[in-house]
Amino acid sequence: MHVLVVEDDPTVRRVLAVALEDLGHVRPAANRVEAIDAVAEERPDVVVLDVMLHGSSGLSVLAQWRADPATADLPVVLLTGLDDAMERRAGTAAGADAYVTKPFETEHLLAVVQDVVEGAEAVDRGLLGRSPRPEPSLPR
Repeated sequence: MHVLVVEDDPTVRRVLAVALEDLGHVRPAANRVEAIDAVAEERPDVVVLDVMLHGSSGLSVLAQWRADPATADLPVVLLTGLDDAMERRAGTAAGADAYVTKPFETEHLLAVVQDVVEGAEAVDRGLLGRSPRPEPSLPR
């Protein structure tokens, strides 16, 4: 499995890489540009994407991927330190497949990532239909 980890904090990025290394190849990205480039170079099986990136928003990165037909179905797990209903709605509206809050338990993160990948594989094999993603709502 190829996992892209997008996290601007170097310590958290290392922790995530170690936590996910049993799944296969883990590629780190520190910002929006690295994340976009990494997906363009070699599409990962799943992306673990921090919501609050320095100088950017993980939600805007996700929205960019969802708007591009080549990456619209890219499995994405959002990772954030904020755990409130509004944040979850924003992640869901942006098209996240799952949502994990910091601090996280390694076993929980692994389970969520594996579930997202298995769900995407089932869709690819035609075993499950994927519901259309909701259109993101614009702030009022």
